[in-house]
Amino acid sequence: MTPRPHRITALLFIAFASTAFGAGAAQGQDETSWPGLQGGAAHVGVFSDPRLRPPLRVLWRSSSPGDGRLSSVVLDGSVGFATAPNAVVRFRVGTGAIEWRLPRTPGPLIPPVIDPAAGREGLVVFTEGSTQRDAAVKAVDVGSRRTRWTAKVGPVGLGGPTAADGRVFVGTTRQSVIGIDGGTGDLLWTVRTDGPVNTAPAVADDRVFAVSENRQNGRVTLYALRAGGCGSPSCRPLWTFSPPGIAVGTSAPTVTRSTVYVAFGDASVRALDASTGRVRWTGSVRRLFSPRTTPAITGNELYVVDGIGGVFRFDATSGRRIWDYQFAATVTSGAPLVVPGRPSIVYVGLDDGTVAAIQGDTGHLRWRTRAGSAPVAGFAAATTDTDALLLAPVVGRRGGLYSFVHDPRGTLIDEESPTTLDLGRALLNFAAASVALMALLFVFFRLLPLRQQPGPEPPTTVTP
Repeated sequence: MTPRPHRITALLFIAFASTAFGAGAAQGQDETSWPGLQGGAAHVGVFSDPRLRPPLRVLWRSSSPGDGRLSSVVLDGSVGFATAPNAVVRFRVGTGAIEWRLPRTPGPLIPPVIDPAAGREGLVVFTEGSTQRDAAVKAVDVGSRRTRWTAKVGPVGLGGPTAADGRVFVGTTRQSVIGIDGGTGDLLWTVRTDGPVNTAPAVADDRVFAVSENRQNGRVTLYALRAGGCGSPSCRPLWTFSPPGIAVGTSAPTVTRSTVYVAFGDASVRALDASTGRVRWTGSVRRLFSPRTTPAITGNELYVVDGIGGVFRFDATSGRRIWDYQFAATVTSGAPLVVPGRPSIVYVGLDDGTVAAIQGDTGHLRWRTRAGSAPVAGFAAATTDTDALLLAPVVGRRGGLYSFVHDPRGTLIDEESPTTLDLGRALLNFAAASVALMALLFVFFRLLPLRQQPGPEPPTTVTP
């Protein structure tokens, strides 16, 4: 981790003392829906309503009775869905009012997904259970709550399912990626993987991209698969890529028309050709990533958030790191969400309950607030008749779902990352420390002779 300014000063002081003493373009979402992780199957994490600018204020807060934890939410027009520990909930986007709760077999808080192409009403698809015996993917009609189908596929990875073109794709902890018919729940194909798939697959241009992690040997593999399958239940990947060495702690993929972006656990971000798997560039960060996070991209701006709260902007074409901002909190559940503009704004959620906004051109922190003290999960965003909303789930028993809107009376800030070296201030601090050290040494050496002066000599005894 890059040292903070005062740590840099301390390092310079110690050194002195030691000497003295020896891509591709990405499109925004339909502003009336947010059907999956990071806004949709490609995971681009873009919301284009310019009204969602900092500063923000809380419009409403919603939570379930008892255990208030909710997963990241998905939106279908005026209604939204999330998983609670033992239920799926439907709520009104404008008010947060919970309309119904549908029981689910208790399991991890894995985000649901909406498949609008799977029927007249549309489906909300979610996971339930946590063991091979009770784990399943289930689809329910958005309006009627009628169960359309249940697919027994085993425990699903923490990133959850992805829906695209009438199909549902899931990665499992039993080392596989599975394609499911969104209308019937029939299993279309299965691809065996080198390790568990804990991240949500990304889908674009009839290709599915998924990441497996083999924690026994540290090997991570990115798979490119045919979304439509290969004409048989068991398929082979179009291509695979594995970085050298140990790279566990990897994000879910984000894909544009020609490029797939993945943040790997070897503290690197890579851009790969979506057709061939050829690495176009590699950029460095500080630490590994959460399987619940993904990069976000708009135009040539690529944003990632690592597991220790480092936010990074890269040039999506060249891989050049433009800036980074370091927070003093970890990130295990959140992902960046970017609002394009001049300048763009990127929102991030941290494990200490912080929701923050960073300016895209400078990397300066422009606004922050606390929404409780538990981790903030992945955002969703929506446009209503009157507002643009940022929806932030807080994954704590006293958490819930927070809705933020622009606050014209709020206050903006302008703070550089604490990792940014202010050379002028560092030199002044170094000079002040040097003067203090020299004064201390002067006093020390002036007093030393006094301390070493001998006391009165004992009387001399003369022996006759």
